Amino acid sequence: MHRILIVLSYVVFISYINGASFKSRTSIHRDAIEFANLVETFWASKPAEFNKIESFIHCKVLETCCEEKQRKEAIPLVISELPDDKNRFLEIVESCINSTEQNGADKWCRTYSQEIISPWVLLSNFHYISGASFQLPTTIDNDATEFADLLEKFWNSKPAEINKVQPFIYCKVLETCCEEEQREEAIPLFFPAFSGDKNRFLEIMGSCINLTEQNGGDKWCQTYSQEIISPWDLRSNSQVEQFEQLLDKFDKKVNIFDASTTELCDDEEKYAFMCQSNKKLIQRCIHKLLRNAIKRFGYKSYKKLVMENKQAINDIYQEWSAVSMKDGETN
Repeated sequence: MHRILIVLSYVVFISYINGASFKSRTSIHRDAIEFANLVETFWASKPAEFNKIESFIHCKVLETCCEEKQRKEAIPLVISELPDDKNRFLEIVESCINSTEQNGADKWCRTYSQEIISPWVLLSNFHYISGASFQLPTTIDNDATEFADLLEKFWNSKPAEINKVQPFIYCKVLETCCEEEQREEAIPLFFPAFSGDKNRFLEIMGSCINLTEQNGGDKWCQTYSQEIISPWDLRSNSQVEQFEQLLDKFDKKVNIFDASTTELCDDEEKYAFMCQSNKKLIQRCIHKLLRNAIKRFGYKSYKKLVMENKQAINDIYQEWSAVSMKDGETN
């Protein structure tokens, strides 16, 4: 932003001193309006992602969420590099958000921070090859769709017995036996439940079963607990053992998704991923992970990794298909 202001000032100044004749105030005023219109046209045409960088998104915050008094205090601090000014500016922005929340105003103000993207991600979004622009977001969308399809195909081909182990069996319980309101409460508890306290999660499962029983719903819901098997029981299953070996290979070869980055996905997305319940949410999660991969590795390395990882997933799936087919013929 600073660079743009400096360049524009320089252009206007050079144009003025190099003028062949003295311009009147009226002429300068007219030129200023024309320059303003040209700059406005150009700047308004910038990619929408620019508006999601922190410094630019605050433009919308000030205009949409702040009252006149707050705006007047904040504007002089917008481009200041001084730490105290930055802190004060953020305090004002926070007070704007609190005010809109109390007054029930524009809901965007309360969630705008979720839209903020890093300038480094933005720099990776637009690449220029041989003078032609290449827009990266479209590529990420396509990659996310392909990865979602590959992972769905592989994960849905796993041995059926795995779906009878906790927590996997609860995927079917939530989708088959619970109403929307119960599902919305249970999903955020899905992962914490199996790493800590699962009492509330199991209470919701119980209420789902009771409701289906009262409403004469799917009979499986009333008997599902009889299907649950222990993970230890799977150790004697040769097909499950072979699948687990392929999962180890998967972990080593599919390296574009760093385990620590799974926190980029919210609970609903992670649940969709594990239970393969909603492809749009799965794609949204993968999209976040791929953006992070670009940030970590750079665009050139990203493209190479994407190709290698897609091939790795496909190879592992083909290997598993061959094993499954062989086991089917044996049995």
